[in-house]
Amino acid sequence: MNTGTLPIYNKSVFINCPFDSSFTENLRAMSFAILACGFYPRCALEANINASHVRLTKILSLISECQFGIHDMSLIDVRFNMPLELGLFIGCKEFGVGHHQDKRFIFFEGVPYSSKKFLSDLSGIDPVAHENRPDKIIECVRGWLAEQIDDLESIPHSSFVKAQFKEFKKALPELCQERRWKVKELTFTEFRYLCLPWVEFNF
Repeated sequence: MNTGTLPIYNKSVFINCPFDSSFTENLRAMSFAILACGFYPRCALEANINASHVRLTKILSLISECQFGIHDMSLIDVRFNMPLELGLFIGCKEFGVGHHQDKRFIFFEGVPYSSKKFLSDLSGIDPVAHENRPDKIIECVRGWLAEQIDDLESIPHSSFVKAQFKEFKKALPELCQERRWKVKELTFTEFRYLCLPWVEFNF
């Protein structure tokens, strides 16, 4: 996959999650797992090509470009924009035309049943609890994406993805040093930029 071009619609995964610093490692694990499965992570933290776009317009544009959506509600008590983005994604699926009607999504929570007090209208759609553990997040993402394709052999088992994530984190300081970057200061776009070629080479 060329890092300079956007991926096709049916390989794009919209990530709706907390942007708090405490969630950074979880977001990186999620993005790594998405790339390891042959998909491409997108989220509102991407560098804004058109600075005049308001945040909501940007989110709507991202949703329209992604067939898949991962909605993480583990910190919903401090970030209420996440249910809004989930609603926008579901609305696009329900009322959109063409390929938008084939949108698919999953939503995560940190502790089992914790999201029900905020999202009671979604009863019947079971959330997946990842316990706020990066290794568990990798299992959840890998398991869900494996269900979305016919070619199961193209997606490695979560144990391999988790092991490779550890290896990538070991390589990350050197990758950053080569570019005069710092691991702690990496933006979402920069992390994805470093991660994609590493995954393509090692998977």
